[in-house]
Amino acid sequence: MELDGESAYQPTSFDPQSCCQFEVGPGATTPSKSAFNFLSTSMAAPHVTGIMALIRKHHPHWSPSAIQSAIITSADDKDLDGNYVVDEQFDGTADVVAVGARQVNGSRALDPGLVYEIDMGIYPAYLCRLGYTDREVTILWGMKVCCQN
Repeated sequence: MELDGESAYQPTSFDPQSCCQFEVGPGATTPSKSAFNFLSTSMAAPHVTGIMALIRKHHPHWSPSAIQSAIITSADDKDLDGNYVVDEQFDGTADVVAVGARQVNGSRALDPGLVYEIDMGIYPAYLCRLGYTDREVTILWGMKVCCQN
């Protein structure tokens, strides 16, 4: 599998310091006979969304963070041919910044063996540390938040 650099190094809109993605899905090197050219996120997002739906069906009581954890902890380091993911932008094996948690493996995500839950209470402090104001975090969080300087 090769990363085309199209979306791997783009910062997220809410956290400009974050430059890596959570997961790599099919995309740049997936053969297509379609007139529409699927690349990067256009190909990966529907695949990961489908995997999330399958996990939700098999584990209806899992939270969104548990589903994300299952996908991340069950991901593969190599593609189906046993090759490490290649970063076309830097012409070499992709590092953790490019790949994120590695390549999705939908079959293993159904029974990952290890699932982490996230505490939603950490988000206001995270947003404060990113530099959002008390007012902005209060609006996003839906209740009064005081960021300590």
